[in-house]
Amino acid sequence: MAIELKIGRFEPEHLGKVGFYLEALDRDVRKAHENPSIGLLLCASADDEVVEYALILSFAPGLGSAIPNPVA
Repeated sequence: MAIELKIGRFEPEHLGKVGFYLEALDRDVRKAHENPSIGLLLCASADDEVVEYALILSFAPGLGSAIPNPVA
């Protein structure tokens, strides 16, 4: 498990860094009988819309244009 603590605001780049750590753990540390590594990213603050866009794009890059516009 990778845990990343940020004292500042969430930035989409943080997901890339956590993904890098998870890949390194899975390649170099994880045993064959273990499940894939998971990551936990904790930030002091975040803009919900920025987090939503970043998560959708990181898990399904082709779905970025499918994010619905919020109705005010």
